[in-house]
Amino acid sequence: MTNELAETRKSLLAKATVRMPQPTSDPVERFVERVNAQIVMAKEAKAQKDINTRSAWFRKLGAIYSVKIGRAAMDMGNGKTLFAADDLDEVVTILEEAKTLIRGDEKLKAQIRKHAADRSERLKRGKKK
Repeated sequence: MTNELAETRKSLLAKATVRMPQPTSDPVERFVERVNAQIVMAKEAKAQKDINTRSAWFRKLGAIYSVKIGRAAMDMGNGKTLFAADDLDEVVTILEEAKTLIRGDEKLKAQIRKHAADRSERLKRGKKK
């Protein structure tokens, strides 16, 4: 083996020993990670980068943005599931506030856990067919 290949192998193996972060099994933390992904997506949209609008939790409706928390528009309290934002900065603010609320509100945590358990059950039933 040439010296260059040996160095390349050494470099590659050094990188392979780095452990990747393990995904969390807590539905609430997974949901918070999804909120973070939406925040990044809103910032990319503001920077006029291409985003996958099908997976975005925010939509441009005329002069405002409609924002939902989660794919199924989670009830954030008092039956509120949709929020209006004047611009993408306000979309980010709404998502940040939702993240803070989720981390501190036991009812929202329970709602997320129930939704995750229900979805898991539906998926398991679908596999049995």
